[in-house]
Amino acid sequence: MKKKFLALLAASAMVLGAGAVMAGCNTPAEPEHTTHYDVNADGKCDKCGEDMEGHSHIYSKKWSSDATHHWHAAVCAHDGEINDKAAHEYDEGGLLCKVCKAVDATPVAPVNGVYHYEAEYAELDDNGAADNATMTVELNKHEFTQSGKEDGPLVSNVGYFGGNSSGQTITWKFNAAEAAENVTVTLRMASSVGSWNDKKITEIDLGAEGAPTLSVNNSAVSLEGKKLDGLANLTQQDMQSGVAYHNFCDIVITINLVAGENTIVLTSGTKGVNVDKIMIATTTALEFSRTNNLSRPSAHS
Repeated sequence: MKKKFLALLAASAMVLGAGAVMAGCNTPAEPEHTTHYDVNADGKCDKCGEDMEGHSHIYSKKWSSDATHHWHAAVCAHDGEINDKAAHEYDEGGLLCKVCKAVDATPVAPVNGVYHYEAEYAELDDNGAADNATMTVELNKHEFTQSGKEDGPLVSNVGYFGGNSSGQTITWKFNAAEAAENVTVTLRMASSVGSWNDKKITEIDLGAEGAPTLSVNNSAVSLEGKKLDGLANLTQQDMQSGVAYHNFCDIVITINLVAGENTIVLTSGTKGVNVDKIMIATTTALEFSRTNNLSRPSAHS
């Protein structure tokens, strides 16, 4: 009887020992804390809270910016740290920073009482009518005077605005310090209705069906009787280089401004045009903020 008891006791000890081994596998002993680690990048050891010497800040790959500078901001816990701070380097159009692509928000200033607002600073909206290729912005093009001559002043244009796809818009937005009546607005446009076969640019009657339309503060403005000149006897090089589409004409209208926000909207028809800019002559202070084109910054890349 005594032998059976001893055997049972030994078997019980083996079972308990095995259980202890199994329990040890599920909950291993925690190793001694000998190495500091900083997964959350706050400069302190995540285990013991000790300050870590030589902590390297982690910076965002995206640029942060203000009106004058750009920089990389820290994304670790030291969010006040910055790196690579430098002044903006604007492109030749004076709009986008070549480094961080920030938009120059400096208001447009008048020249001798005339506000010159370039088309490339305007909001471009396809309205689902065309792909991006139809709204390419080009800078520093010479105005075309006759076949083979690019001797006109430097202009800018919205390439092939309208044409096969209608319903595109260019919107100029600005604020007026006060209401003003009979304000002279000059819209500089050129016909881009051309033919590879007969090598000419066709005149556009802006009052005809299919021509672009204009509205000011949501009210239609008549362009009847106003025309964009055509060009004949062009060379093939004229057509290929696009110079032929820069025979700009100044379309003059008279509008009333309201105090506060004003909008001038040019909507394309089936006849294609290029647009350089609008010019507004007024003694009323206007503020054109160069931020209307934020949705289309790629046009300047």
